[in-house]
This record gives sequence, structure tokens and C-alpha cells, in this order.
Amino acid sequence: MRFATADVATLACPMCRGSLLLQASRGSPHDGGRRSPDAAALRESPGAAEVRDGIFTCSRCYHEWPLRDGVPQLCDEDRVSGIDRALRPIYDFIAPYHDLGADVVLPLLQFPDFGASRDRYVRELRLGELRPHADGSPVRILEVGIGSGANVPLVHAALPADVDAEIWGVDFSSGMLQQASRKLARARTGRVRLLLGDAHALPFADATFDRVFHVGGINGYRDIRKGLAEMARVARAGTPIVVVDEELDPDRSHSPVHRLAFASITLFDSSPHAPRELVPASAHHVTVTRVSRFYYCLTFRNASGNGQLRRASIPSLDTQSSGTVGRMPQEHQMAIRDILTDDQLTILREQFDPQQMNALLGASLSADYPPSVPHLATIGDLFYGGRDGNMASTTLSAANRERCLVAILAARGSGLNLALHIYLALTASVSPEEIAHILLLVGTYSGIENFAGAIQNEAKTLHVLGRVVDAGSATPKDVFQALVKAFPS
Repeated sequence: MRFATADVATLACPMCRGSLLLQASRGSPHDGGRRSPDAAALRESPGAAEVRDGIFTCSRCYHEWPLRDGVPQLCDEDRVSGIDRALRPIYDFIAPYHDLGADVVLPLLQFPDFGASRDRYVRELRLGELRPHADGSPVRILEVGIGSGANVPLVHAALPADVDAEIWGVDFSSGMLQQASRKLARARTGRVRLLLGDAHALPFADATFDRVFHVGGINGYRDIRKGLAEMARVARAGTPIVVVDEELDPDRSHSPVHRLAFASITLFDSSPHAPRELVPASAHHVTVTRVSRFYYCLTFRNASGNGQLRRASIPSLDTQSSGTVGRMPQEHQMAIRDILTDDQLTILREQFDPQQMNALLGASLSADYPPSVPHLATIGDLFYGGRDGNMASTTLSAANRERCLVAILAARGSGLNLALHIYLALTASVSPEEIAHILLLVGTYSGIENFAGAIQNEAKTLHVLGRVVDAGSATPKDVFQALVKAFPS
């Protein structure tokens, strides 16, 4: 069950999907005397050597990811947010008791459905239809949210005897992965690879897996649509994708005990149901069946092998920013680009006039803060494009200035001022996604209320900017007037 050097080819950077390079490290004193192979050993047995510790480096964005005790750590911690961040320590805590609850308590709560639910959804994977690959490469099966590994023996048992298969399991809970590692080490389950990863950014290239499935967590994802899209992206064309989670069977009667029990296991989900409406547009053979009183089984297939799914992008460097080294890869957030498109953003930047913006801000400041009037010319000249201004070129770039101001204003719960500086940050080539990350960091330190309000502010601002562009003119004056109207004081 250890990670082998040949497995590196299956992985991809979760930030930009670039290929990964592995540099194995020598063992440490606490690894029981076992040593990861050094470079010479890897050259002598490429592909076959098992590796315990090392560093993956992305060949595209150069981000580094650790390999610890045979488990690649391919989760971008900065992007685990919202309900996922809240649930993660809970999963870590309950990991030792998870199987007892799933195998004993849940069946009792669903009386008289004592069993067979796992067998039912494993059948939906159609594992018996798998055939060996013509090129000799192994068949690969992915479980997203592998938990303690309870499904692995069932999958292994259902595989045809002549199929050379690998089972890959991703989970964002290190506690669950530790339980899975212990359990699978005692079982004869073939080749299993475990990874720490985020279901919203799976660390694999497109069309990697012959089967993809998930059980018991998607209703709590921070972005269910994104999670389903990622499963579809890494699946080969025509692959059955199976998703199982909580939904109270609408076609059965339920006692008060059943309803209370169901409410207790769906505490963090306000509307537990099969998210059929969120599967990718290219999906076909979309069906929802029941596997028990409390659980649905959503199955779909990809028609085009992910042709309609957009790839992540790597932003260019802020060339004006002093002291910036390396690259800042970021995940492509489809929801943001649907609010304000790249074309609309380009128009906003093309029509931005720093002199006009300087005059508008000066007029606003003088009206709201009369004591600032004597200083407005100096402030405008130094920071907002005045003819004699030179401070921006010697200290902060326009982009870094607006990053700072967005963070400060978000922490203060500002409305119009924050919206204006989100606009200014966008015109200074700060991406909408990066602004969202700044707002998340602010919320982490100043409170969830500030984060929620600031994210709503950004979404509203992007909607307003999109409407301004669509109206035909997007000068600072047009934007200023629209934002003042949208964010009344």
C-alpha cells in the first residue's frame, strides 16, 4: 500500500494540473529504520521503488507538496474553507469510531433496512464490465472521500479476476486516512494508494480513472457543483460516476424516530437531497436510485470525456510589485467568472482613467470627511495617479496598494468604500479570485460576519460592474455612479 515511484505519473498539481516531479528524501530516525530510496536507488529501480517521504514539485507552477509516510499531501490548505474547514476536525475526531457508527448504528437507525446498502451502490459501479487495458496499464478506480477504507474490500471483491487494478483513495481528513492505512494494511485488497486532497481540486490529470465514486459527504461540500465537475473531469469518457449521500426516501413513510435519527446525521445540511440538478451539463444517463431509507445513489456518465470543463489558469506575475518572487497559482473559480467574464474585466481595465478616478475620490472624500480637504491633493498625487506622484513607483505598486486597502476595509465591514477598492484592485490586475482569498483571510482573523459580508460585497460589486460594461460605457465615472447607487450609505 506504499507509494511507488511509478505512481507519480498518475498525479497532477491540484493548483494548476501540471505534472509532478518527485525528489525522495532519506528516511528519518523515527521511521523504524526504514529508509526512502535515495536518487541512486530510484535510478536502479525506476517505477518499482516504494517511497515513504519526499517532495513533489510541480513542473508548471513550481509549488511543492510533501510526501509523508507514503501519503502524498496534495491539499491546498488555504482553499479548504467554509463548511469543509468546520467539518474537518470533526472527521479527524470521529475517525476511530467511524466504522462502528456506519456498520452498526446507521443500519439500526434505518430499521428495517439492516444491510445491503453498500452492495447496492457498488453494483452501480459495474465493476464486472471492466476489462484489462490493451496497453498493459492498470485499471484505476478512484474513491473520493475514502474515509476509513470500508468500501475498498467490496470493490476489490467485485473486480474480475483478470483485471489488473489500482484503487486510489482521496480524503481531506488525515485522521480518516490513518484509519484507512491501518485497516487496509491488514486486508488483502490489492494495490491501494491513499492521498490527502480536496475533492474540489482533485490532484489528477483529466480522464485518469476507469471508475469514480463517492459515499457519504458531498451534501456537506462547500461547492457541490464543483465537486461533481471534478469527479467528471478525472473520469474517462463513458465511465460510471457514482455518488451516494443522505436523503430521506420520499416514497416511504417514516416514523418520528426515523425523522429524528435522520435529522441527527444531517445536522450540517439544511436540504439533504440528491443534487441531480448540479451534475455537469455534458453528463448523460443521469439516474437517482435508493440504496436505503436514508441514502440515495446518483449515477451519471460523461459523454465527451471532459471537453466542456475548463482548466485552471496560472496568473501572470505582478511585474510592478517589488519583492515578489515565484508565481501565485490559483484555482479557476467558475462561479466568479460567470458573474464577471474575462471580456468584461478587460473592458473595465481598458476604460480605466486614473486621473478621473482621482478626481472622483477627492470629491467623495471632501464631502464625507471635510478635515481631509487640505490633504486631498497630496493623497491623490502620491497614490492615485497625480502628475507629480512618485511614491507608488518607489514603494507599493497599484496592485499591492489595493490589496492592502481591500483587506483593511473588509476588516472594518465597509460597504461602498470596499466596493470601490475592489473595483480599483481589479483595474490594477488583481484577479477576482485573489480578492476572494484576501477576504477569506480577513474573515479568518476578524470574524465570520466580516467574511460573509465582504464576500457578498464582492459578488454584488462584480454584478454591478458587469451591468455597467453591458450598458456600453465603463469609465470610472460610470462605475462610481453605479456603485454609489448600489451601496447607499
